[in-house]
Amino acid sequence: PERNDTALIRITLTDINDHKPIFNQSSYSTSISEGIVESTSILTVYATDADQEGINSKVSYKIVSVISRNPFALDAESGQLTVISSLDREETPSYEFIVSAEDGGAVKLSSEVQITVTLLDENDKPPVFVEKTKSVRVNEGTSNFPFYLWTLNYDDDDLDAKNK
Repeated sequence: PERNDTALIRITLTDINDHKPIFNQSSYSTSISEGIVESTSILTVYATDADQEGINSKVSYKIVSVISRNPFALDAESGQLTVISSLDREETPSYEFIVSAEDGGAVKLSSEVQITVTLLDENDKPPVFVEKTKSVRVNEGTSNFPFYLWTLNYDDDDLDAKNK
């Protein structure tokens, strides 16, 4: 006699970390005023990971380039880039750096993107006379006015011609 039985077997597939995060743009750039207020958000980077929900698809962000006197902070969870210190276009007209998006897998996968922040000039530098003092003699009785006496020379460190 033939005998048989049935059983219900449940198979659960677990996701392996086989996809790296992909940024939604090939690069990010923005232009901001050198006088921007500290704690202002200037852009947000965003990447997605094709792994199924869970730790393998959780993306975190970080600045991986070395930036001299880094004036920016990057929120690891949201990807929001914020100004955290004063900026000076005459000193540093733009910043270029690399941001990484990394997943949460046991063996972490990541991708990188370039960020460019260009500073716009403000009229924040006063003109400075080249000669602090100048003496000119005009003889008494001179009557053919106006006439050329001398040229006042000055320097203005603002880079934009309209701010000089």
